[in-house]
Amino acid sequence: MPSIQKAYAKDFELIYPLMQEFNNPLLDEADWRALFAPHWPAPQDHFGYYIEDDGRAVGFLGTIFSQRMINNRLYNFCNLSTWIVKEEYRGMSLMLLFEVLKLKDYTITNFTAYRVASILRKFGFTELAVSVDVFLPLFNPAGLVSGIRLYSDPADLTSRLQGDSLKIYQEHAGLKGRYELLEKGSDQCLLVFDVVKRKHLPVARIQHIGNPQFFAHQVNRFAHSFCRKNRLAGIFVPENLLKGNSTHPAMVIPQRQTQLYRSADLCAEDIDSLYSELQILGLQN
Repeated sequence: MPSIQKAYAKDFELIYPLMQEFNNPLLDEADWRALFAPHWPAPQDHFGYYIEDDGRAVGFLGTIFSQRMINNRLYNFCNLSTWIVKEEYRGMSLMLLFEVLKLKDYTITNFTAYRVASILRKFGFTELAVSVDVFLPLFNPAGLVSGIRLYSDPADLTSRLQGDSLKIYQEHAGLKGRYELLEKGSDQCLLVFDVVKRKHLPVARIQHIGNPQFFAHQVNRFAHSFCRKNRLAGIFVPENLLKGNSTHPAMVIPQRQTQLYRSADLCAEDIDSLYSELQILGLQN
């Protein structure tokens, strides 16, 4: 008789054959195993839910738990990852989701929801961002006298970052994101990003902006030097990360990734894609 079980680190070997069915050549066993390790302080000690039948794992929904201080209040987060169920057990797929929805006072996110978006929307999930602002590395003479300094060396980041930005860097530095600190005088802005291909060109996909107001006011002054330093063709920023600060992108395009969330207390502008499978797996969707 199939049953739903919590997935702990000891269950990885049982569940790993399911993960291999994703046939992702960019991920190996060590990558998948990283989903079964604690990366951040969290109120839960398990890593998802699985369907067990006759000693086999026939379905799995991964959960990545974290806690974040937002607007001077501590919130619990659960990021969904790796939802897979063998075809003959698909009728039990929602039972995995229901286990997550039983969690009280959690903001639930899914940053790779393109295959399950229609299901999640039926249970109150909504889009984080429907559009992306694109900034191109156009030369701006104002950048020569802007006074903005860029730092990415770990020693510089550790010594210069302060407060929440330092905490974020320390909690993510061993994972697969990239980091750039922008400084002008006493103002700082930490960018967390990954590099993905768009139209066969490498671009920065921004996952976190430490100081959205600074970013919005200065991006067209540092875009050229940032892209040149990191060998990028552009900077892609989901609209929610700007927190309503107006800016002047080269273009605005639809959000390619379906990123959904469900929260009783937070809005899209309060949420970024840190503390998620994007940093653990380095997904290139």
